[in-house]
Amino acid sequence: MRFFLQLSKIPHYTTLQKFAGRTSTNVLERIISSFILFVNTRHIFAGIDSTGFKIMHASQYYAARSKLRSIYAKLSFGADTLMQIICFINAQLGPTRHDSINFKPIVTKMSEIKKLSEIVADKDTVVRTIIYWYGRNWAGTVSYPQEMNRYLYGRLLVDTERR
Repeated sequence: MRFFLQLSKIPHYTTLQKFAGRTSTNVLERIISSFILFVNTRHIFAGIDSTGFKIMHASQYYAARSKLRSIYAKLSFGADTLMQIICFINAQLGPTRHDSINFKPIVTKMSEIKKLSEIVADKDTVVRTIIYWYGRNWAGTVSYPQEMNRYLYGRLLVDTERR
């Protein structure tokens, strides 16, 4: 991305934080999704995952002692795994939510950018969401390829010709 923007060095992280804070989320979504359009690819080989973390800098001891409530953030993202480009990001504050809740908007936004050839997600997301939502709306098959690092990954093959 640094070469694409013709920058001699990577800007300081606070510059990126200030830019993200001052720009609306719609503009940021368009900027992120525009990078996939410059790559010569017909389909997106999508990978979807989520992670949650605390947004507190206090130590656990002082937080428990002063009875502070922890603030959590949930980051869900969809990326083209072959080109290693992030296509869509969804960040939320508040109590933790299940990954399958954010799956539908991520797939919808990514399919608006380019056609999806395959979707790879963890097994829990696949079982709960793909079978119930994705199977009804798009023609596809669900398969579990192999066990990788103790976790089963679900894989959805999308029939792009019927879309």
